[in-house]
Amino acid sequence: MQIELPKKIDLDTIPDIIKEVDQILANPSGDVLTLDFFQVAHLDTSGLGTLVRSMERCQAAQIKVEFVNVDPKLSHLLEFVNIKDAVDAIPGPPPKKRGFFEKLGRNTTWYLKDSLGFFEFLGKATTELLKELVRPYKIRWADTFYYIEATGVNALPIVGLISLLLGMIIAFQSADQLKQFGANIFVVELVAISMLRELSPLITSILIAGRSGSAFTAEIGTMKVSEEVDAMRVIGLDLTEYLVAPKFWALLISLPLLVVWADVLGLVGGALIANWKLDIPYYTFILRLHEKVAVRHLLLGLGKCYFFAAIISIVGCYRGMLVASGAGSVGRQTTSSVVTSIFLVIIADAIFSIIFTLLDV
Repeated sequence: MQIELPKKIDLDTIPDIIKEVDQILANPSGDVLTLDFFQVAHLDTSGLGTLVRSMERCQAAQIKVEFVNVDPKLSHLLEFVNIKDAVDAIPGPPPKKRGFFEKLGRNTTWYLKDSLGFFEFLGKATTELLKELVRPYKIRWADTFYYIEATGVNALPIVGLISLLLGMIIAFQSADQLKQFGANIFVVELVAISMLRELSPLITSILIAGRSGSAFTAEIGTMKVSEEVDAMRVIGLDLTEYLVAPKFWALLISLPLLVVWADVLGLVGGALIANWKLDIPYYTFILRLHEKVAVRHLLLGLGKCYFFAAIISIVGCYRGMLVASGAGSVGRQTTSSVVTSIFLVIIADAIFSIIFTLLDV
């Protein structure tokens, strides 16, 4: 089987070549196909691609392809086809297995670079945010209110439901133990202090990190993929002012309000179980709450929220800025944003707990 190729292999002659190959594959008369380059004087990339695809089709049909009478001027182009065959025929060397210390060094270097990049971003963002704090008229209030709705109002159902169930779980799990000692009434302090001081701020922050922090990363990352961020840089817009600050101020306002909402629903859940399992009237629950639970527990929980809000918003925006290209990068940075935010929030909460214990507050 042989095909005499035309003088030029380009867009004009490709259909004829493909037609001849189709005819041979439809009714092969041997296991070798010879391509005669005797007349060929011109070969462009489209023609080269056609030859590669023809070879792949022939190989799939168990037909070997050979080139004859090739002009030396064209041999450098046909090397791409020959190289491909060689790669398919000869397996490459197995990947080098990295040792433990090499992996440790690479990971340590990556984390150090990532940390330095984060602190650089944090410094720039802090400078711009302090400027806006001194001059509130520079804050983009329209965008801020939009993100307050997105991060706060729209999160009320899920935060309220989780907090209600959490208050019910705490009261339910402690009811049997308190009954044994005749200390039913202490369920009020147990639920109230746990929710106001620790669980409401922590659980709400974790929910917002997964819900809103990831949204911040995905939004900025998508803008980077579509080159909107580059366009903003070209026209001289401050990225912190337009992309970071509205999200920061919105979360700084909405997260404490969400925590108050979580406190209320958590106490309601505790009161429901206390009335059902421990026969504590709602009025007694409220009166005990007023007499025995200090306001400082509520204030300490709310105070931590501002730090948690700053962590979630800054990490979410920073990870969004790290998106390189493609949907895969957006997904990786979004996942990293959620994990990093939750990790830092828990670390910050542990530090606050130690400080509050040492200060006896």
